[in-house]
Amino acid sequence: MKSTLQEKRIFLFDIDGTLAVDTTLLKGSRELLAYIRSIGGKAFYITNNSAKSRSDYVRQFRERWELETTEEQFVTASYATVLYLTEHYREQKLFVMGTASFCRE
Repeated sequence: MKSTLQEKRIFLFDIDGTLAVDTTLLKGSRELLAYIRSIGGKAFYITNNSAKSRSDYVRQFRERWELETTEEQFVTASYATVLYLTEHYREQKLFVMGTASFCRE
């Protein structure tokens, strides 16, 4: 498997249930992410959780798990929605109802 990983440079991970459960990083996740960095790879994180913004995830990864990340590494359901609406309904007025993090996104 190592040789297969070494051929890649971009890695996509679902967060919930794959790298972590709730606020607990799963065993082996930290080591896998460190290995990816060591071979020059970049991890991106995807989630269907619309309650948290990308900045919420950056904070969680940094403060709780001591993993350096940036907002550009996260694709959340709310961020994907913003991108879609911006592309297709740019001139329309929107009413948004959701968590504060969702609305900030």
